[in-house]
Amino acid sequence: MQARDQGGVVFDSGGYTADDEIADVADELRQPHANLVTEPSQVVVWELIALDPEGEPTTYLSRMAGVGKDTRLLPKGWRRDGPHAATTAPVGIGNDVDFTAGGDTVSFAVPVGQHGGPATVTAWVHYQTIPPHWVAPMRRIDAVECRTFVAMYDAADKTPETAGVAVRSEGG
Repeated sequence: MQARDQGGVVFDSGGYTADDEIADVADELRQPHANLVTEPSQVVVWELIALDPEGEPTTYLSRMAGVGKDTRLLPKGWRRDGPHAATTAPVGIGNDVDFTAGGDTVSFAVPVGQHGGPATVTAWVHYQTIPPHWVAPMRRIDAVECRTFVAMYDAADKTPETAGVAVRSEGG
């Protein structure tokens, strides 16, 4: 999400770097679920964060012992009493009552209009098949399967896909 007024960009959350990593986030594996965003470092990421046996975030399939966060968007029709609900229920959403089957609502409280004139807020929903922080550990493994996967990953276009965009302008 990006907010601009006559002074330029006044808030930017969820952008990505030239390396296709989330900008301004210290540790992508420790990004909590957000229902209200007030700081650029708070980025809404609907994702699975697995935990290793020590309770630390991991991307190694062989080390996954639990779930610290599972905020992948639920399909329409999902029900808490439905089939496989115990293994597909969201984890780590806190008191986010509007995280429901088919969607989630996120609010942003950002400073706009400080420089006078019109303000424009643009919100994007990006989709990234495999984020760089999931591939990084594979680069250290000396196995033909990992080297092959990393080579294919490196050759692919990793630019996050835009799944949706909304723009709102006020004032001026």
